[in-house]
Amino acid sequence: MLDDKIRISTVRRDKSHKTRPHFHRDNEIYFLEEGKSKLFVDTKLYSLTEGSLVFIRSGRIHKTLAGDNNSHVRTVLMFPDSVMRELAECGDSELNFKNFDSIIVHVPEIMLSRVKQMFRDIESELYSPDCMSDLMIRGMVINMLINMLRRYSRQSYEYRSEQDMLDDVIRGAIDYIRMNYSSGISLGDTASHVNMSPTYFSKKFKRETGVGFKEYLCKYRLRKAEKLLRSEDFVSITDVAEKCGFGDSNYFATAFKSEYGMPPNRFRHLSDG
Repeated sequence: MLDDKIRISTVRRDKSHKTRPHFHRDNEIYFLEEGKSKLFVDTKLYSLTEGSLVFIRSGRIHKTLAGDNNSHVRTVLMFPDSVMRELAECGDSELNFKNFDSIIVHVPEIMLSRVKQMFRDIESELYSPDCMSDLMIRGMVINMLINMLRRYSRQSYEYRSEQDMLDDVIRGAIDYIRMNYSSGISLGDTASHVNMSPTYFSKKFKRETGVGFKEYLCKYRLRKAEKLLRSEDFVSITDVAEKCGFGDSNYFATAFKSEYGMPPNRFRHLSDG
């Protein structure tokens, strides 16, 4: 079975550091402790400042973009769906993570030290565990998620819209990819859909998201392939490649191994284990 643990990391990044667009099978809480940055998540682009907390649902393509200052410090907390199982019972659309690909809230300055300490407490339990650490960590993560949901539900629609800066044209292009990824769509097809020349669209897509069009399309298809490989219904590797828009199963296998570190048939075996 694939690894199913809670993980945490805190790092400092400067302008020279470049991140690749990626996605995880786990959920993520991204906390900007210092500085400024931008975070692209699927169809949204968030402008982050000190105290920004972002929930990113599993499987969503995301990437940190360079900020205006020389560096920023961020903490990332990764956790499986099982941690949020207790929250799935709430039917309110404003208080249920199942209804969101991502959400952003801002921690007030007077609460920053408390939130930072919560991350440090989780880190301490992870690196010096005892027989109660698993329950303690899960409790702290659930507490953090509930507070994020409550704060998000109190934010006005206008405030939420201000946090999402992604251009409407690019959002339309990403929606087009979502609807047509299984077919042989191209940059030209997508550019035509949003009424732009391929050259201008390509530059705009990369400028707005920090991700090249072809790379985003490949990542999106791999995300869909992962879900098929993890499903209980048996689908051959060739069928997975075809259903996800990869015209060549050999290219699909190479791209999948590059992303996951293993070929798709081994990934399926480990997922079923």
